[in-house]
Amino acid sequence: MELLRYLVQINLILTVLVLAYAMLLRRTTRFDLNRVVLWIIAFEAVCLPFAKLPAIQHEPVRNVVNRTAEVFRKPLKVVSPTQPEVLFTFPNGKTYPATFNATALQWLNWQQMLLGIYGLVALGLLVRLGWRIIRLRILIESGDWTTYTDFTLVQSAVEAPFSFGRFVVLNINQYNCHELDQILRHERVHVSQRHTLDVLLAEALTILFWFNPVAYLFRRLVNQNLEYLADRAVLAEGVDARDYQFSLLRVSMGATGSTLTNHFGESSIADRIRMMLRPRSGVWGWLRYWLLGGLLTLVVIVLAVRQAPASKERPLPLQVMGMGKWVGELPRTPTFELMNETLNQDRWYGEWFYSHKMPLSFWSSNLESVIGLTNNHLVLLEPHRYETAIYINGELAEPDALSQIQAEYIDMLFVLHQDEYAPKIDEKPWRVLIEVSHKPVIPNRGAMRYLTYLQAAAISDHPLGESYSFSMNDVLEATFFHRKNVMVERTKNEHLKVYDEFATDTDVLINGLPVPVSEVQTVHVREVQRIYTIERSFETWFRADNPQKRFAINIETSPKRAKRDSSYYVFSPFYSGDF
Repeated sequence: MELLRYLVQINLILTVLVLAYAMLLRRTTRFDLNRVVLWIIAFEAVCLPFAKLPAIQHEPVRNVVNRTAEVFRKPLKVVSPTQPEVLFTFPNGKTYPATFNATALQWLNWQQMLLGIYGLVALGLLVRLGWRIIRLRILIESGDWTTYTDFTLVQSAVEAPFSFGRFVVLNINQYNCHELDQILRHERVHVSQRHTLDVLLAEALTILFWFNPVAYLFRRLVNQNLEYLADRAVLAEGVDARDYQFSLLRVSMGATGSTLTNHFGESSIADRIRMMLRPRSGVWGWLRYWLLGGLLTLVVIVLAVRQAPASKERPLPLQVMGMGKWVGELPRTPTFELMNETLNQDRWYGEWFYSHKMPLSFWSSNLESVIGLTNNHLVLLEPHRYETAIYINGELAEPDALSQIQAEYIDMLFVLHQDEYAPKIDEKPWRVLIEVSHKPVIPNRGAMRYLTYLQAAAISDHPLGESYSFSMNDVLEATFFHRKNVMVERTKNEHLKVYDEFATDTDVLINGLPVPVSEVQTVHVREVQRIYTIERSFETWFRADNPQKRFAINIETSPKRAKRDSSYYVFSPFYSGDF
């Protein structure tokens, strides 16, 4: 799934760059530049995975990379995940694996579960952040305000002084005039330089990537650097460094506060004092920035190398007709080129089309069952086995090669058919074109519908449903030749009986009224006026939740036909019973 891939890439980039910053720049004294670097790191980590970077390899190098990738792709097509087999038995006595879109479910199970957990925790942290901001607002609004030119002083019974936005909140009664002057100088720097924005952005990054410990390290580095900036600005105003450090120690004693605010007495007081005593970074300190800049460039290069080479030609739009019209953009893959070439030949047309991202509304009501899906692998159905050509990634393949393709690796699939009235009929008038991805692709709801259809097609000759109507003479003929579409057979005493293979999976009605299957045996063949049979669409019976019975039969009777009246004689070569 794309979102998971982006999350992994973002966190890998964030981890590498933040750790590099912590090792190279954490102890440098160019705090303004460090503030910019921290946000460049965050911006690059979040945005680079989404950027469309041009491939930077030379053409020969790109070809070698692509050929090497193909070697590693092939084993992925035949790897099957190990899972316990669940079986169900149909009325015909045959047993089939109960996969029900094993492809989608298998992938959706773990990926959607991970995304669901991620989303729930992130939502909970976002709600928590909102609640903390509301509490801060209530605290600020409940205090006594004194408005100055560049900030607003809020007097409240808080344990430690802090600033948020343009508000400086403190308990005046806890400090002497000298300490108050130093505290206000410090907090005014936070207000004037808008440090609250940095704090909130770091908090948002922590919410987005709550599962990554480096995100919390990033938040700590941002907060530390903001305190270093404020401390340096206070000392630049001429405040005695030793006196200021003692004030920090006194205010920090037992003080606690929210991570959403800038505090005068921060818990990392030893680091702050150490940075005050540290000499300003010299010329050699710039080497650290060059090293980090080189790492940033290397990350961009690595992502550019990993990008697929930009196609010189725009993807061609493909227009497919189903229930409505869908115009989708498809890439120029070997399969697409072969499909385009085939359709330009004499009297070939597209029977149906599959893509893992097709819309749910796109659906054709007249599909020909050429292939099916069994045990999560494609199969060529027997009626078309010797009249179908298989192409995988544009190359002709043997029919047995389908069994090596799992559904989650199907990127696109075309079923093409040549009209029977074409001047020159191909030896194999059916073609199945499959584009196989080198990595699993997650089908959306529309594609899952097709995959379910393919599973039903492997079981039923009519997965989209079929209905029949029989008069009495039709019934006599069908039961004489044991045709299963009538769903009933004749007993020795010329009564009807539902075939055993349909008995447990069929809704039975006589004259429109539901009856038990056994009730059919009370109907004499001469009483039949008409029989209607139906095999329902796979969407009603091939499902895990509340499936209907697969078949239904309605027998309309005419009791007068049972009388020995010459006007109701049965004239049929398929009936030899008592008139």
